[in-house]
Amino acid sequence: MPLEPISPVLHSMDFRLSYGDCDPAGIVYFAAYYQWMERSYNEWTYVGGFATSTMGEVWNTAHISRASGCEYLVPGMLFDAISCEMRVASVGVTSFTMAFDFMRTSDGTRLAQGHIVFVFIDDDTRSAPIPDEYKAILRAAGAEF
Repeated sequence: MPLEPISPVLHSMDFRLSYGDCDPAGIVYFAAYYQWMERSYNEWTYVGGFATSTMGEVWNTAHISRASGCEYLVPGMLFDAISCEMRVASVGVTSFTMAFDFMRTSDGTRLAQGHIVFVFIDDDTRSAPIPDEYKAILRAAGAEF
């Protein structure tokens, strides 16, 4: 089920489908979308100066993936140019969801929509409140919650 984003595009990543992304029929392999979602999110945090690898040191907490999903709307084909656009879909007390739209750049066709739910955890891996600093980053990026 598609999620209604609560922010403008936070990060986009462009790439062209290659043989390693596709099955023998030249159609993008479904699991490839998960790698692109993870890469888009981690690139955004890294470029933004709050890489996931440093959250524990800086904010005394970290976050992990709790759930994910993807709906495949139109098959991507070998050599299609794709744009992955990431937005905030929801923000709760301990978790948040990022939504991802995969668009074919030649005609703007949406190929797939995915999401990842992240939850912040403490040292004992119990859920912990989202740090105020992270909420401030999301608000500064245009998320309304």
